[in-house]
Amino acid sequence: MERRKAIQAIVFFSVAANAIVSCKNKEEVLNSINLKKIKINNSEADIISEISEMIFPAASVPEFKNHTALPFILTMVDDCYSEEDQNIFMKGIGSLNTFTQLQSKKDFHELSIDEKNIVLKKINDDDSDDKSELKRFYNIVKD
Repeated sequence: MERRKAIQAIVFFSVAANAIVSCKNKEEVLNSINLKKIKINNSEADIISEISEMIFPAASVPEFKNHTALPFILTMVDDCYSEEDQNIFMKGIGSLNTFTQLQSKKDFHELSIDEKNIVLKKINDDDSDDKSELKRFYNIVKD
């Protein structure tokens, strides 16, 4: 049984590693991908990048130090999700800052890593309204 888990982990890591693109900064990322349906500014890109790094900490692996999953996430949202999901994704970014303001009186990017983990755990564990923009935004980033 342990062998099966090890093989699954290797396959998952291989697929995830191939999906991550190397770029030095987010502006380079945003200029390098041709988004047709969604428009992301630098602060929104920072939020998405921070969340994706917390979900899959690729930078903790020395070979992926300057890598980001941002182009993959944005391309998938732009190309593969419905217009409704794209709108929810964009509204969810703003909802995240509103949520963190209510929780800790700070914007998401101002929180410490521990505080960000607490916020993301609250969003992830919230079963009360699974259709909320914030929860759906987070699930899209996780997907």
